[in-house]
Amino acid sequence: MMPSSCAGGSSAASRWPSWSRTRLGPTGAIAVDQRMRTGAEGVWAGGDCVEKFHRVSRRPVTIALGTHANKEGRTAGINIGGGYATFPGVVGIAVTKICDIEVGRTGLGEAAAEAAGFSALSVAVDSTTRAGYYPGAKPIRTKLVAERGTGRLLGAQIIGQEGAAKRIDVLTVALWHEMTVEDLLNIDLSYAPPFSSPPANPGSASKPTGIPAHRRAPPATGPTSHHARHLTAKPRSAHAIEHIEHIEDQPTPRPHAGGPPGHGPALIGVPVATTGGR
Repeated sequence: MMPSSCAGGSSAASRWPSWSRTRLGPTGAIAVDQRMRTGAEGVWAGGDCVEKFHRVSRRPVTIALGTHANKEGRTAGINIGGGYATFPGVVGIAVTKICDIEVGRTGLGEAAAEAAGFSALSVAVDSTTRAGYYPGAKPIRTKLVAERGTGRLLGAQIIGQEGAAKRIDVLTVALWHEMTVEDLLNIDLSYAPPFSSPPANPGSASKPTGIPAHRRAPPATGPTSHHARHLTAKPRSAHAIEHIEHIEDQPTPRPHAGGPPGHGPALIGVPVATTGGR
């Protein structure tokens, strides 16, 4: 038995020994199964030189990342050592940072989604990394790509400051489990002012992830602007989306001298400093 592994370099055809009898896949990288076995008996491969199975597009891809190489190497090692392990694939998550700007992406963009056979829609929402009133709040933009009609999440992108990039991990888990935009409306995530903007604010990051899942679907007719390209969720999710926006769109009542008939007494603002501990 001749175990082997490969990591580093993106040109598998020029680096892989011709005597190994391995097969190159459609991307030009080495084709392996879920146990990281190549077409040659007793030869395993992992890392930048092998194809990965994309769990959203359901197609082989070549993505050169150390996170994949680490998992593939572990999978191959377990199998070489007589155990059993599989590598289930990737969703294309990546993060980076340029000066104080952080970027994260996962899944498919619009073009890649269309190429994979999906009818895709997208929406981008601007928010802040903390509650707007909390010191140090920074801008953050989140973009979601979803399948038309079903509302299934297909991809996401985040750009911002102060830990913006790692928020993409929540959306990656949603992609991994084929969740829909409707699922994201009710997912139980943490919230506190120092970490994200309030989940109930229009256009806010839905808890700490930057999920613009509450936006309403656009009208069936008429011109479509950039901000009107909203997600279309499952039929029953339309009620949830409309309900949330109905609540958010209501004007905030202002205090007045006397409450209107049938509405009880007027609301009076009392500064906390004057309560004297009462």
